Amino acid sequence: MKFLCISVVVSIWLFMGITAAVDEVDIRGPVSEVINEKLYIWSPQDFAGFFYDAEEGLGSERIEMRITDGNILRKNNLIYETTVEPERFEFGHWGKYLSVGFLGEKYFAGYAEDTKLFEESGKESLLGLGYLSKILIDSDFRKKFGLWKSTEARGGLRAFASGSKQ
Repeated sequence: MKFLCISVVVSIWLFMGITAAVDEVDIRGPVSEVINEKLYIWSPQDFAGFFYDAEEGLGSERIEMRITDGNILRKNNLIYETTVEPERFEFGHWGKYLSVGFLGEKYFAGYAEDTKLFEESGKESLLGLGYLSKILIDSDFRKKFGLWKSTEARGGLRAFASGSKQ
């Protein structure tokens, strides 16, 4: 039985929910006929369902797929992996943070070790604690706002500073 790799990739893409928010999709990469026991690898450069920032060259998601006797559901036949990548804050004085592409979206994973923010954060990354966080604001604009006052963030959300006046 012959399968087309593109149908498996599109199925994974649909499972990831990528197409729910857009009217058109960009499909990058080759269409391949699946051959028994052949290893197929997709990366952000050839699969539009992964996070990829062409300007910064960021994107480390990857899927490896192998069909064995018409079955993809065997152990190690489908492997998804991603890694953190250092990225500069738009506000350059803060240095770098660690971002990670996960299921086609970019997330904040923690502060880079060579930054003051890393020292002040307790030296443990969010990813090391088992968390990922959406990046709501990464800008070099300056804006003052007081405790419990908010400012606009991505996705219609608002960010605010909390704490106590000392």
